[in-house]
Amino acid sequence: MPDSEASIRDARERYSLLKSVHHLFSRCIPTLEDVEIGRYNVSSEDNPTTLNDLTVLRSDIKSLPITLQDIDIDQAANDNNIDRLNHALGSLLGLFEASVRDLSGLNAEAAIQQDTKCINLFPRLFTLRSLISNSAALLELQTSSSRLDKYVEFPPPGKTTAACRRLFESFRSTIMDIFPDGIRWWNAGSQLQEITDHEIDSIKDAYEFSKISSSLFRLLVSRITCEAKHVARLHLSGFHTGQLEMLLGTSDDDWIPASFTPSLSEDVAALGVLILELETNASAEWTDDDKDYETGTKSNVTRLCRILRDWKGELTDSYREVGSTCSRFEYLMENFDDPIEGFYHTNIDHDQRSLAILYKRIVNPLYQQLVSDFGIAERLFEGISSLSVPVRQKRVPTTGTLVLYDDVESIAPDNKSRYAEDLIKILDDGFLQNIKSLRTNLPPQGLAEKLKGIKTSERIRIAVLDTGIDMNDTMVKPAIKSRIKDMRSWVPSNDSCDDIFGHGTHVTRLLLRMAPAAEIYVAKITDNNTVHAENMTRIAEAINWALDKWNVHIISMSFGFESKNSAIDDAIDRAFKADKLMFAAASNEGGNKRKRCRPGRDSRVICIHACDGKGNKGDMNPSPEKKKDNFTALGVAVKSQWKRQVVYKSGTSFATPVAAAFAADILEFANLRCSLSYDQKKLLHRRDGMLAVFHAMSIERDGYDYLHPEHLWDRQDVTKAAKAIQDILELE
Repeated sequence: MPDSEASIRDARERYSLLKSVHHLFSRCIPTLEDVEIGRYNVSSEDNPTTLNDLTVLRSDIKSLPITLQDIDIDQAANDNNIDRLNHALGSLLGLFEASVRDLSGLNAEAAIQQDTKCINLFPRLFTLRSLISNSAALLELQTSSSRLDKYVEFPPPGKTTAACRRLFESFRSTIMDIFPDGIRWWNAGSQLQEITDHEIDSIKDAYEFSKISSSLFRLLVSRITCEAKHVARLHLSGFHTGQLEMLLGTSDDDWIPASFTPSLSEDVAALGVLILELETNASAEWTDDDKDYETGTKSNVTRLCRILRDWKGELTDSYREVGSTCSRFEYLMENFDDPIEGFYHTNIDHDQRSLAILYKRIVNPLYQQLVSDFGIAERLFEGISSLSVPVRQKRVPTTGTLVLYDDVESIAPDNKSRYAEDLIKILDDGFLQNIKSLRTNLPPQGLAEKLKGIKTSERIRIAVLDTGIDMNDTMVKPAIKSRIKDMRSWVPSNDSCDDIFGHGTHVTRLLLRMAPAAEIYVAKITDNNTVHAENMTRIAEAINWALDKWNVHIISMSFGFESKNSAIDDAIDRAFKADKLMFAAASNEGGNKRKRCRPGRDSRVICIHACDGKGNKGDMNPSPEKKKDNFTALGVAVKSQWKRQVVYKSGTSFATPVAAAFAADILEFANLRCSLSYDQKKLLHRRDGMLAVFHAMSIERDGYDYLHPEHLWDRQDVTKAAKAIQDILELE
């Protein structure tokens, strides 16, 4: 048998073995009480660290079923990762193998039917698995935790709890790297957001309501009289009481005591299945594999993990995140205070935490998605004061407040953020470094040139219409003295251009980084994410100011609105006729929005969509339009900073300054390295000329035109790019 086939067989055996036995070891971890009373041979001063390690380790083992759902052995084999997967599985199995003592006292049947590498490496685990498959032996094994302790000691001798934790972390890291699209690694969209005081009050109200429901239940069951034998099925997932008790029977028989203990993780997983079924208009039928690893009974958690994997191509990020939260509910409960998984707000009683997770990571994200998809639906929620205003753009009527900005924020890095950082590093080391060095490498201007009136080519100027800038931002502050040349506010109540909302700061940071030689002009048009209809003329005034006073080459507009506005249309027409390049965001409503927002839909403006660092389309984009340009630029999970807090921003709002910066870089490069005629230079400053260059530096991907400078620029030979630009403009 070829080595590759043997490796694949080993992986399947190890995977199957790990799924079969892992759940037994969490029950053997010393309890917190064991540590506190000294049964675990830990010094008193080490107790806090050990307690934390044990808690996390127990959580690590309980979350293994979700991690194991991510493993696709065929995919690992196709990606040449089978050896890495075998090593990761073997490391964890080795830890468990070392934890198993002599099992001869349990009268195990012969488990080893064939001589394989896996059996030879982990003989005790194979014997343990044979006991699990034997119902009589399993019953004996599970009669008490002390009985199990006789045969399993976990952590094993010679291994500290901290060492076990590191091994689990290494296992998760490897699985995440091999299967980057796994369920376990999706971040809930609302995670790591502070729970506001209003939300705390609503959570407490919901908890009190559930207590009243439990009391009513007890009152009702105390008065039940049954006329005939019947079967009643009660679903009690809405009650937050540890156990509810009642008597069941008929008028002719003795009453039978019955108790109901809720399983929140299963109930929430069932909710997740229902949500995904409604979203995909499909039925998630049960399969033979949808079983709990420990009990062997049907499990909605396992079922949900399966459909998240099987349906990943049919779900948007927001629904995948909600589904992932539902599948990991027990894990999130146990890690409520974790700095990565948990919440900023700790003023939540322990028995109210489940409601906090349900609200913040399931109910509220669904609400935000609803009003994003169907803006009119928000009116149905006007009486619910605790619901936060959705971050994503709403559909609005043509009168009243117009929403301009729409973006999604996270403070947790993920695969998408790594893609973005990798792309920016490539640009920094190549294309952007070339742009930076253009003026540095220019020969000094001599007396002869000065006497003849020859001047160095002017800098490219970009106006950014947004919420202003944070004057103390670590990137903005030094630029105020150099590259940020002027700023002006059109907000009557605040003449300062200081940004109190954050959007403008993020956009300006991108311009400063991606257009390293350009000068920036800041036009503040609002203090937040809205502008009332009567104040929309601010946008027109800012465009005219950028044209008449600043004489900029490029105008960046990271906003969109629905209503036609003649003043804005006139200002755009003036800028277009003056050969100013204008860039605007498409929208952030995904395929639910048929058309792009204004001004991005204007034929005189270059409309920009968002993609990740690999060119994959963002979920927020409107569908690409036939026979039109559908440019995408980096705008998903872009690292930024707000009030010294690292954040990751996504939206067409952030792809727009990246595209505008690319245009500035092209103009800078053409001015200093290309031999262009007067007419060619003029053409490049117009929309048609820049679009021609954009087409040359883009490739088709997912129906969009993915902009990447290195599709045109050669890192080593910039003369090829100069010649290419000249040839492009000659053809226009």
